[in-house]
Amino acid sequence: MAGRTSGATALALVPALAVGASADPARADERLVAVVLVSDDTSGDAELAERVEGQTSDLEVALLVERRPTVATRSGPSLGEAAAIAARTGGRVVIWFEQEASSWLVHVSEPAEDLEFVRRVAARGDLASSATAEGVALVVRGALRALAAGGTIGVAEPVVALSQPTRSGRRGFAAIGWRGVTSGGPTIHHGVAARAGLAAGHWHADLSTGFYPAVELGRESATIELERWSFAVGLGFDLVAPRSTTTADIGGWRLGISIEAGATRFERVTTNASDPLMATPPETTWSPTAAARARLARRLTGRVWLELGAGSEFVLRAPEFGVDSGGSFAVQTRLRPVEPFVALGLVIDLG
Repeated sequence: MAGRTSGATALALVPALAVGASADPARADERLVAVVLVSDDTSGDAELAERVEGQTSDLEVALLVERRPTVATRSGPSLGEAAAIAARTGGRVVIWFEQEASSWLVHVSEPAEDLEFVRRVAARGDLASSATAEGVALVVRGALRALAAGGTIGVAEPVVALSQPTRSGRRGFAAIGWRGVTSGGPTIHHGVAARAGLAAGHWHADLSTGFYPAVELGRESATIELERWSFAVGLGFDLVAPRSTTTADIGGWRLGISIEAGATRFERVTTNASDPLMATPPETTWSPTAAARARLARRLTGRVWLELGAGSEFVLRAPEFGVDSGGSFAVQTRLRPVEPFVALGLVIDLG
């Protein structure tokens, strides 16, 4: 059995900690009370607590679940704070979880003994997967079973290999939502936009498309209906992402930037022209485009994010629409070469 150590020493040896199982009949006779800390956000530790409860239901253990503000639990409590929680709740053991880019850190502390057991559990496919949650629950079960049997937790030699391999961090994603473009007409051109792509670390690439139903551009001399489709390929970078080793971390938020290149298809139909003007035939115009945007997303649940985007689209050959007046072309509407836009939608991480 390893000797007693301070909380700072135990944390410095993450993930190289293990459970000792020395017998202590006095402890074995007590019913072990364990407090599981979960955050108020949707980081997934509440689901882990439910899985731990299922894995320990056959042990002489009483589990208490305590919710704490996200800011307070982002890095977990110190052993001093864990001791205060244990004293207030009557628990002997305090448990919490930390989410990293591709793994969970499982903390099982015994504040009265100034000891802590920490184990990293690598994701099996996805942090939110059932297999990953089961792996976390089994780690907690092993520690609590030893403690309930009269053992203690202590520091062991560093563990060289983990039980599961770490993953590359690649994930697919898809998004759909609303987008509004100020193209130079009297109203914002509303539409639906969708994209799908692949992320690796803090980089992501995607293909996107958008459809904007026809809007009416009216003047005294003529009325034109304008419809548009957009197509683009994009490359982005996350400045802020949750539990990433390469970016800043502000919990369940993402902040990123991206650039895009593509083309927009404009379809114009003149529906009315006053004498002596004549309506020109329907026309389709293609224009190369480039765009830059900023994205801010908030996690709604494990894999679903609400994302707000804003930026500008550069139309390299902004089309002009008008009517034919006795052989001469009268410009009706000129679209802006720079079109600001805003977008709001849902993003789903596909794992």
